[in-house]
Amino acid sequence: MTIHGSARTVELLSVGTAHTECDSILFSPSDSLAFVGDIVAVDNHPLVVDGNPLSWLEALTYVERLDVNIIVPGHGPVTQKHYLQQIKRYINDIIHISESLIREDMNVNVNHIQIPEPYLGWNYGSIFYRNLEFLTKAASN
Repeated sequence: MTIHGSARTVELLSVGTAHTECDSILFSPSDSLAFVGDIVAVDNHPLVVDGNPLSWLEALTYVERLDVNIIVPGHGPVTQKHYLQQIKRYINDIIHISESLIREDMNVNVNHIQIPEPYLGWNYGSIFYRNLEFLTKAASN
């Protein structure tokens, strides 16, 4: 959907399933700015249990392809486009960790896993464990 205002035009874009079943962003091409909601959390562990991490990666790639420099996240301070890579790396890391856990032992307690160094200082570390638990259970079903 395109919205034409008196000072600028913005686009409301669906990015599909990411953080939730149907995520949207607000993109202002003239400002090179995107309000991305919870598909980006700056220095916060993003919660993956309500969406789909693989589709989330596709949504982040879609945003990367836009002519955007400024990202207004759902959590944390305003950031630059390069931070999308950090969220993609986080999602890929938790997917790989959960896959390793499944290969090693289906009954492993995820709370004994160390949060990877790049994410140790992030807020809401307990979400890291919720994400791992969700991904390991989803894979075993």
